[in-house]
Amino acid sequence: MHFKKTHACHLMRLSAAMMAALLVLALFPASTYAAGATISPDTINESVITGGSTITITLDSNSWALDSGSTKTAKCNALVNAMTTGSESQELNKIKDALRNNPDAFNASGQALTITLPAVSGYDIKYDQTITVNIPSSLLANSSDLVSIPPALTVKAESEAFISGTATAAGEADIVRGGRRLSISLNNGSWHDIVYATTNREALFDCLTASSQSGEWDKVKAALKAADPASTLDVSSDGKTATITLPAVPEYNISGAQTITLDTAALASLVTVDGTLKDSQPSFTITPSDTTAQLSGTALSASESDIKAGGRTLVIALTDNHWAGDIASSKAKRDALFDSITARSEQTEWVKVTNALKAAGPAALALSDGNKKLTITLPAVTNYNITANQTVNISILPTLLEYSYRLDTMSFIITADKALSLTGTALSADESAIASGGKTIILTLTNAKWAGDIATSRSKREMLLDKFTAGGSAWQEVIDAVKAQGTVARNSDTKLTVTLPAVPAFNISSDMAVDFAGISVGDGLTDAAIPAVHDAFIIKAVTGQTAAISGTILSKTSEIDIARGGKIIRVTLKGDAWAPDIESNATKRAQLLSGFTETPSSSAWDSVIAGATVRLVNSSTIDITLPAKSDFDISSDMSVQLSIDSSLLTTSNTDITASPTFTIYAVSAALSGTVLTGVFDAPTVQKGGKTIIITLNNASWVSDAVSDSANLNTLLNGFYGAAWAPIKEILLTNPKNITLKGNQITIKLPPVPGYNMSGQVTLTIPKELINGANSNVSATPAINIGASTTASISPAAVPEDGITAGSAAINITLANNTWAADTASNKQKAGALTKGLSASSQSDQWKKVQSALSSANPSDIITLSADKRTLTLRFPAVTGYDIAQDQVISLVIPKTALAVANADINAGNFTITGNAPSATVSLEDAINDGTLAGWLDSMPTTSIYIVVPAKHIYTIDIAHTSFGTAYITDITVTTGNAVSSVVITAGGAERTLSDYRISGDKRIFNAGFMGLQKGADIIINALDSSGSSIQSPIVKKLADGQTSYNEVPKNALSGSYTLHTLLNDSKLLNSMLQYYSLADLHIGISGQ
Repeated sequence: MHFKKTHACHLMRLSAAMMAALLVLALFPASTYAAGATISPDTINESVITGGSTITITLDSNSWALDSGSTKTAKCNALVNAMTTGSESQELNKIKDALRNNPDAFNASGQALTITLPAVSGYDIKYDQTITVNIPSSLLANSSDLVSIPPALTVKAESEAFISGTATAAGEADIVRGGRRLSISLNNGSWHDIVYATTNREALFDCLTASSQSGEWDKVKAALKAADPASTLDVSSDGKTATITLPAVPEYNISGAQTITLDTAALASLVTVDGTLKDSQPSFTITPSDTTAQLSGTALSASESDIKAGGRTLVIALTDNHWAGDIASSKAKRDALFDSITARSEQTEWVKVTNALKAAGPAALALSDGNKKLTITLPAVTNYNITANQTVNISILPTLLEYSYRLDTMSFIITADKALSLTGTALSADESAIASGGKTIILTLTNAKWAGDIATSRSKREMLLDKFTAGGSAWQEVIDAVKAQGTVARNSDTKLTVTLPAVPAFNISSDMAVDFAGISVGDGLTDAAIPAVHDAFIIKAVTGQTAAISGTILSKTSEIDIARGGKIIRVTLKGDAWAPDIESNATKRAQLLSGFTETPSSSAWDSVIAGATVRLVNSSTIDITLPAKSDFDISSDMSVQLSIDSSLLTTSNTDITASPTFTIYAVSAALSGTVLTGVFDAPTVQKGGKTIIITLNNASWVSDAVSDSANLNTLLNGFYGAAWAPIKEILLTNPKNITLKGNQITIKLPPVPGYNMSGQVTLTIPKELINGANSNVSATPAINIGASTTASISPAAVPEDGITAGSAAINITLANNTWAADTASNKQKAGALTKGLSASSQSDQWKKVQSALSSANPSDIITLSADKRTLTLRFPAVTGYDIAQDQVISLVIPKTALAVANADINAGNFTITGNAPSATVSLEDAINDGTLAGWLDSMPTTSIYIVVPAKHIYTIDIAHTSFGTAYITDITVTTGNAVSSVVITAGGAERTLSDYRISGDKRIFNAGFMGLQKGADIIINALDSSGSSIQSPIVKKLADGQTSYNEVPKNALSGSYTLHTLLNDSKLLNSMLQYYSLADLHIGISGQ
């Protein structure tokens, strides 16, 4: 707009000048007037007005007559005074002021007058300025030859940005409400794309910076960036003015005036200007609003009891604002108000008030004074209890006011009632803790003080102690003990600490409630009456005393460690204490040691524990130290448990079993290596290279077990079996094949040419080769040289009913091996065998069988034949077992279940055949003709079976696309491999597809159709190799575009289910009905 106005003014001035010239020519002869004058340069930049630059005015047909001295000064001033402009005249006046009385700036020579421009302080134009130089006749040599067309000089303004708009006079509340506008105008330039170019738009917003409280202005910028640019930013049609409309910013909150400055240096990258954009940094100021709130009401002087009684009020009066009109009717706003009232301490108690206010709802609030005043009436809160004065803060959310504004937090204090509160370690102590002593009772007064001599005056001290009461004589023993040995300390005016001494005889059979009787003013214990405290604290009777074993005995103790002696068994009681004389009383000491029992029973252990020493570490802990017993020897791991007789304890009336049990590990040896994996027969021995690894457990080898030839010979002699002799002889000549590292000896068998033996080899390690051993150690398992073991299962199938009834059994027969003799009695071996059974499907049902097998006694489910080659496994009854399809069960026999083995054996599998009716009818027909109703009248749902056929059509993909005016339809059908052909009926045409491509176990059929219409039925039928339909036809409605249909559930559902199962498994039933119609499903009864 400024551009157009400037040019209009120029045109008006030119027209006026032309009219004047014509008038002069009409009145006077043409020969007496000059054509005019020119000025050079005719355009200068604003920055030139800093002094030193020159302009020259040249007359067309005349000469300058400036004279000198005062006459020159007067004439120059006349020329200056004749200079005029149509805009920003105050700025031209600054130039004229600098030129007046400055004749030295003017230098005339003939037709030319040169003016040297002086420095002009403060010259600042916003837009280009045209200066017209009207030349008085007194300055001309021929005064009659006037300059009819005055020359003009244009001063180009520096490119600059200016701000205006309603936002420049905005207050804080205006910013909160939004809608104010800020215009940024350019004088000699235009904006880049700042509306829809996100980077530019956000850069513009970032050019607006705050002088203080920048975090608050950042909220405004964030709102601008988040808003729709079409609603927040507009650029004028001439591209010179950008107008920003500020959105509402409810969280905007300033505490003092905030100046917002336009960073013109940063703005330069967003505009195109003539020259350089002037760094003017224009700004405007936002003044803070002055909404305040005044708190009053009867709650400001309320006590704890007043809050309990209810009825007190909080009145909040606003100035320069109003409460939201729906604050009482809107539950969300009402609850937000109540939640804004919070306590600084004991918050859980004030929350009770908050909850009561929310329950009261609109009845708790009242608006008045034109919605400027809000009265909150507190309801009764009988269970409100505080232990000290409570400060309550009120922080009103801006959204609860008509004009969003963040008010200062207000507060008031609720005075706590005079009361006594009890804390300390005694309040959580149990019977044994009271007996042990050292627990504290801390008595803290609220709004009252203890007597100054309450701790030093025996009478007052004992009067206070007698205020604690409880049923029975046990508590009186505690009080008497405190009076005699305990301490009472006055910590402050409000705090008193009672420390309980040990009371070893304290014993209660049930929980004890201790009351505090209260204090009257006449007692002289406090300066005010204190109410009684019922059930001040509860002493829990100890009923679950425990004993924990720790010490070096738990650091994997071996029989050799026991033989050396020094192991410590530490026994720590919880909830009880040892008899004080447990260490010194020989009878009690012997009673304690006799409580150790070992499994298996061992006289060796009996002799060790009988010589142990007992030391009382503290009231709850003893250490039992085992003596050395050089001949201690056990053949298997020993588990030891301790039972503590109640006569050895302080509070318990029953014996305590300590935990954990600890184990004394027997020295053992294990054979491993490649001789126990794969084939190990005569040809293998001939080749050599197999390894035997002998690993000592819970012991160590003597250091020269293999380096000393005598020891090496002793070791090799420990191998027994005729098949070993040839191997031993070769090994004796190859001692380097035998190495010792840590607790392992590795024997690498050398080639044994001509070896043709088979049989079993066992190893017994002589005790001389084991550090500290008292006996020889047999290594396991045996090494078998010869044929491999195989197994077979019969019968090949068992019925599902046999599993549910517990009548099913399988026989597992071994070849070239026998079962371990204790397989039927050893729970670990039996468990390993049954865990070797695994199901190929329906694992959730097989887990039920596995659970029943693992819970059964091995001898109840396993029987070995006389020759131990056949094992019969009987399945226990599993009433919940229910399979939908036949289930294939595989068996891997663990090597631990075999007499001789170096690897597990794959025994094959057998099948559990699922229950299914031999004859069925359509479920839809059975429902409609009453067949199902008749069955339900006569038999349980567990005897009625739903048969779900397999799905053979997996997916259908249809693409319906137009080609000009014609439509082409592509149909792809993916099926299982039981489908030999697919028949597609569409638009009255039937197409039989016999060709397909194979993808894994799927067959993919495809056909195309021309001219089918949207909405047409597509009927798809799958046929088997005999041409018979193998599932119900599928009908799809033709739609435009690409459509895919998944016709099978994620998990296959085919099989036979009892009606009972389906009715109690809604997920299964819903999935079935999603993919199958009632006509697809069949129904029958067991035994049919």
